[in-house]
This record gives sequence, structure tokens and C-alpha cells, in this order.
Amino acid sequence: MSIDSPVDLSDIETLEDQASNLRQEIADKNKYVKRLIDQLRELVTDIGTWQSPCPV
Repeated sequence: MSIDSPVDLSDIETLEDQASNLRQEIADKNKYVKRLIDQLRELVTDIGTWQSPCPV
């Protein structure tokens, strides 16, 4: 069985497509997670502001 057989090349192309799709999905999810972390950071800052004593 040769590495250059049509079946092997087709399988390789399919796997490369799947890998590319997975890389894109990870990139999209990383952007979403970054946005969530930024929102959480803002929320923690807001809570810290609310809990600090008011100047009199």
C-alpha cells in the first residue's frame, strides 16, 4: 500500500479539512472566552466599587 494512493490522499485531505475547521472553532471560542473574562473583570471592578466605603 503506497502513501500516494488516492484513498490515502483523500483521507489526508479530509483530516486536514477537519483540523482546519477545529482550529477555526477553537479561535472563535477563544474570542468568546476572552470576552467573558473581560466582562467578569468589569463586574468584579463594579462590585469592588459598590463595596468600598462612601466618602463622607
